[in-house]
Amino acid sequence: MTYKELKEQIEKLPTEQLDETVKFIDETGMTKISSLWCLEEDYINPSGDGIEPRSVYEKDGVSYDPEIDVSDEPVVLPKGSVLLVAE
Repeated sequence: MTYKELKEQIEKLPTEQLDETVKFIDETGMTKISSLWCLEEDYINPSGDGIEPRSVYEKDGVSYDPEIDVSDEPVVLPKGSVLLVAE
């Protein structure tokens, strides 16, 4: 689903329903969505353990290692991506 499609679905809701808490449900249960997060930089996954901002691996970053070159690391989530943040 795109954000455009999501917006179209939300616009069909009755006004009183727009005041309800946004929720997410999967096989583990239900979670409330607390906010939207717009990424301010590209996120990469050089370790394979999880995504991190590219700046973490740059010279002043907390995981900087001159032996690790992330310049060709594929971007997992590009700058500007919008994510729903669960509580």
